[in-house]
Amino acid sequence: MTAPKVSGGNGKSLGILICCMFVAIVSSQLVTACPVGYYGPACRYLCSNKCLSMECHNITGACLDGCQAGYTGENCQNVCRDGYYGDNCTQTCATTCPNNKCDHVTGSCLEECPPGTTGHNCDQACRFGRFGPGCNQTCPPNCARRACDPKSGYCLEGCRGNYWGSDCSLQGEFKENPVEKKGLFYKHLSAESRSVLLYILMNQYDMALEKAQAEIEASLKIRNELSALIGG
Repeated sequence: MTAPKVSGGNGKSLGILICCMFVAIVSSQLVTACPVGYYGPACRYLCSNKCLSMECHNITGACLDGCQAGYTGENCQNVCRDGYYGDNCTQTCATTCPNNKCDHVTGSCLEECPPGTTGHNCDQACRFGRFGPGCNQTCPPNCARRACDPKSGYCLEGCRGNYWGSDCSLQGEFKENPVEKKGLFYKHLSAESRSVLLYILMNQYDMALEKAQAEIEASLKIRNELSALIGG
């Protein structure tokens, strides 16, 4: 079957008309600029609020001037991946940040700083009289000059008055102190100190055991002697 013939003049005019309509439609989409901050068909969509200048491509919505700090992607829809932050997510988090995690915009460490350090990047030492994670604790009140180790809080220059112990919380005889302070005393001991203390306690136990055995033997001897006298 053959297609119906169209007269030369009418066919040519129809082709030109269709071509002109197509060009007009495409041109209206490509040339017509949306107001700043809008894009898409009839400019109905808002540009991403993460675009640096709030200007985006009038068809695709891609940010024209890049993204605000901490964001990436064509439409700035993605936050920086872990370990990165800032403009175009090209800056790396400080190595002093725990687990290498920082705010994707500012770069400040997200987790609490390790003992003995503070600051946005956990790169500053505790100031005098402070210690612990993020330097959030004050040195024990009975430390001489309130000087303590910035990590552990142990007193560095001894204790004032008659206080003693690594944190200067104990007084007088060890047995006279509250149970919780005794617990802290043991907790604060290093592995080496605990080994020494255990050795001392074991020696004391052996000495006490020997003394008890000697007393028992002496008692048995006296009892046997009395039994012999009574029996005699």
